[in-house]
Amino acid sequence: MDYTLKLVLKEELRHFMIFTYSIRDKSQRDKVRILRELFGYKEAKGKKEYLHEGMQQKNYSKKLGTSVILVPAGFALYFNNYFQQNRIKFEVLELWMK
Repeated sequence: MDYTLKLVLKEELRHFMIFTYSIRDKSQRDKVRILRELFGYKEAKGKKEYLHEGMQQKNYSKKLGTSVILVPAGFALYFNNYFQQNRIKFEVLELWMK
């Protein structure tokens, strides 16, 4: 096996931010509102089904797990501002990957 070290140019990597947040101290009403705004929801009225997009779909981000979101660096400011405006505790980690 060939275990050579590959050097990766910064231009080949994409810049992301990982947001971890906690809504544990929020009321149930606020938790539902926050999760709907972040991830969207589906609503059925009669035979029609309506899809309401959240910040995740609009900003090309991905939910990695409970309270963890991977966001392209260009959209990180939207999430940062949202968490600050809604007084949500959060942390941000920077990530570079292919």
